Amino acid sequence: APGATVMIGGDDAVVFDFDGLIIDSEWAIYETARAAFTVHGQDLTVEAWATIVGLGEEDDDRAWSILLAAMGVPGYGLRPARREESEALYAIHRAAMERYVAETWGAWDEVFQRPFWAESWPPGRQAILVDGELAGFLDLAERPGSIWVGNIEIHPRFQGLGTGSAILREVQRDASTRGLGATLQVLKVNPARRLYERLGFRETGQTDTHYQMAWEAPMQQTAERTILAFLDGED
Repeated sequence: APGATVMIGGDDAVVFDFDGLIIDSEWAIYETARAAFTVHGQDLTVEAWATIVGLGEEDDDRAWSILLAAMGVPGYGLRPARREESEALYAIHRAAMERYVAETWGAWDEVFQRPFWAESWPPGRQAILVDGELAGFLDLAERPGSIWVGNIEIHPRFQGLGTGSAILREVQRDASTRGLGATLQVLKVNPARRLYERLGFRETGQTDTHYQMAWEAPMQQTAERTILAFLDGED
């Protein structure tokens, strides 16, 4: 393990100490990450992990890109969703949400769900692609003071690889540069709530079925945006 002498083939090898600490937590972090990737069929090697050692929390997005590239795991892309993809996106919607809908309302009612889906195609819907394959969709809308994340749904086959986190961080970055926050709601039974909390979203209210959540840009960034807007004559 890092911080200790490694034995390779009976011979002493290199002493690993990634961050200069006498007691090094890097190995424990690596093993935790490796276990998480293994669950999703990906092998996180020490060599791949070494490509992001030394990066701080502020480099999270860059670290994900570097790590996934080192592992040969495809990144994601966004493009406008097409109406002819409606059936494929509905299948993704059902795969991602059927369990939570059933837990909340007792069953997945296809007679209700399919026409509701067909009639609810928000303007600006974006398709999420992973290695060129349709993997999910994203619905955003601008509301007073915030960007509303109406839906971010990813097929279970593509979950757990950081795609949702990366997309939401991009939404947060865009909101922050414009002096906005971000808002969403999540079914109470959906564990995605924990992801949103890790990204800084906080509960602001609730209904019988959903939690409403909001994220605010760091105060310094908001203040800077306000000052620049004033200087540019926007206010």
